[in-house]
Amino acid sequence: MKHFQKTWGLVHRTFLILIMFAGTTLSPPEATAFNNLHGSARFLGMDTEVDTSRLRSLDQQYMMNYSRSLLPYISVHLSLTYHDIQTFQTAEANGWQGELMPSGNLNWVNPFFNLGVHARYRQIRDRATVNNTISRSAGIYFKTTFNRRIPQSTVSYDWSHSAINAGLLPSDNEERRFQYAANYSYKHANSYYTYTNQRFDNLSGGISQNLEQHIFRLDYSNNLIKNRLLFAGNYMFNYTHRRQESSQAVMPFIQIPAVIGLYQQDASPTLGPLDTLATLIDGNVEQSTGINLGGTFLHQNIGFDLSLARTLSVIYLYTDRTADPSLAWSVYTSGDNLAWTIQAGGVLSTFNGPLHRYEISFPTTTARYFKVINTTTDEQPEVYVTEIQGYISDQILGLGPDLTRNHRVNASLSYQAHSYWRLSTDAVFGSQVEDLSGQQRRDANVSGTVSFRPNDKFSSVGRYQRGLTDYRTGLVTSLETELYSLIFLLNPLKTLETSLSGSRLRSWQNQDQTQLTHSALFHLSAVLIPGLNILTETGFSRSERPTTSSTLVTDSWTYRLSADATPYQNLNLISTVTRRVYMSNYLYPDGHRDEADLRFNYRMTPALFLRGGITYGQEEGNESLTQDYSVGWDLTRKISTSANLRFQTNTGSLGSNYSTRILNMQLSYLISDRVSSFAGYSHNKITNGLTEENSSYQVGLNASF
Repeated sequence: MKHFQKTWGLVHRTFLILIMFAGTTLSPPEATAFNNLHGSARFLGMDTEVDTSRLRSLDQQYMMNYSRSLLPYISVHLSLTYHDIQTFQTAEANGWQGELMPSGNLNWVNPFFNLGVHARYRQIRDRATVNNTISRSAGIYFKTTFNRRIPQSTVSYDWSHSAINAGLLPSDNEERRFQYAANYSYKHANSYYTYTNQRFDNLSGGISQNLEQHIFRLDYSNNLIKNRLLFAGNYMFNYTHRRQESSQAVMPFIQIPAVIGLYQQDASPTLGPLDTLATLIDGNVEQSTGINLGGTFLHQNIGFDLSLARTLSVIYLYTDRTADPSLAWSVYTSGDNLAWTIQAGGVLSTFNGPLHRYEISFPTTTARYFKVINTTTDEQPEVYVTEIQGYISDQILGLGPDLTRNHRVNASLSYQAHSYWRLSTDAVFGSQVEDLSGQQRRDANVSGTVSFRPNDKFSSVGRYQRGLTDYRTGLVTSLETELYSLIFLLNPLKTLETSLSGSRLRSWQNQDQTQLTHSALFHLSAVLIPGLNILTETGFSRSERPTTSSTLVTDSWTYRLSADATPYQNLNLISTVTRRVYMSNYLYPDGHRDEADLRFNYRMTPALFLRGGITYGQEEGNESLTQDYSVGWDLTRKISTSANLRFQTNTGSLGSNYSTRILNMQLSYLISDRVSSFAGYSHNKITNGLTEENSSYQVGLNASF
């Protein structure tokens, strides 16, 4: 306790000195002497009460950047970041985490080429987890910038090394990557070539992976017959050779890449499609996708589409911070992103602390769509998902070199037959061979489109598409698809827009129909009066899937009405009502999902702004209500305040009943143009069987030069 009192007293004195120093201004000669040097500092002290325990912390962040042109063509940039977090609870439980990250790069830019080198060092030390992480990286690149008539080239080499010493989970990884790229353009043609050689060594696990890849692409496009005929085409060849070695008895996992990331918050996961979310599979394990696993966010359906039935045994789910290891997960699979089957048993989940990811293993399963669902929540109010990946063990596939060869040809032709008519067609042909999985695939896709536009008030588009995917092995049978679609657009007035569209999608395998889907959508948007816009949509979809004994028929109706009103210059209201009704003749009961949302934005005065929203949802007896309110007020030119309040409740039989209340308030004071201070208060209350409350006080300072 004496150590804490000394430290906290030092924090207070440092804070007062910084405020006094920040209130002074530098003279012009001193300001110009460091015009190449910029930096910032942030100090944040927090006092948090959770039930009977109390936690105090001090967060310090410093950043400095230096940039300068040494010669007319040479520039240098240096940066230094330091982050220090101290927590004070008891003498035995005090914690500390520090991060130091210097980096720099040197660039030489002239009319003929660009040359650059970069280096980065990062060290993270954590007293609580006995973690010491050191990562280093360096690289060099060379890029030509000659006249465009001459082929251009880019050469780069990058090296990185990361060592984590975290108690029972140490790791030591090294990666080297060399890449050469060339491109050349001549009249209507462009050619590209890329060679990549990447080696990854897990020194602590005795695993080595080497990737060699060649990619060649040729593009051509041209306008003919006085620009009435447009032809475009390209050819791409991808050759990938991956080799793996391991000194361990258990072979390493191989990632099965996904083509589409999928997400939906749904308390009835056995029936219903997931929406597309590209950031789930973008390879960035640090950037948040907005999916929250903390607080009261149950039933987060997180998955991916593999484009065809593939075999998986492990799913990695990355988070932006340390999460609750006891979080429970369920695994579901599907063949159509509509009807989902739960994996009955054998699902195990562990949380890898140093890598910030859930490692969810399950019996080896073959399917096209996979998703995981959290059936419990993290105690922290915010834990965000960053990435999802699927893997399978080498022992399941059989160890051997992974050699993939992929050819793809695209061609399109568009002809303006008349001022009203445009005809177009396109075709795609491809083949892919994977030696490791034994898969050989050939696919073809041909389509034709007719567009009719006699004037600005009416237009229509009709399209036919036929696709074939032929698998040369017995792993997956051949798949054929056929799509008809027709769209009518009618704009009789400048303030009225309507559209009617319909489609018919049919798919079959080995001459046996696997799915038939009919859908239609009517859309209307109008400006009724100045300041009042409405939008309404009505859609219907029927899906038929044959089973061994009968045909599964699922009907879905969707109604949506939205209004956007501005009754006064400073007031905006947005209201949306959505209802979805689904009916099925097999396994799944009929049901509906309703949602209503009302939001407002009101600038009462130039200095006072209010906003809020109420969202109500109901599905099969499960009801949820969320209310959000916020206010921002600039009291003076230097003093401003803001507050946010959120209520959330959920009741019903499909999940545990819970309620949440979150309050945040902050007061900011602008000391000078480059220095500001702030103080805040937050209070959270979560009731989910048990009631948990915590209150937090914050005080901080931001400074820059």
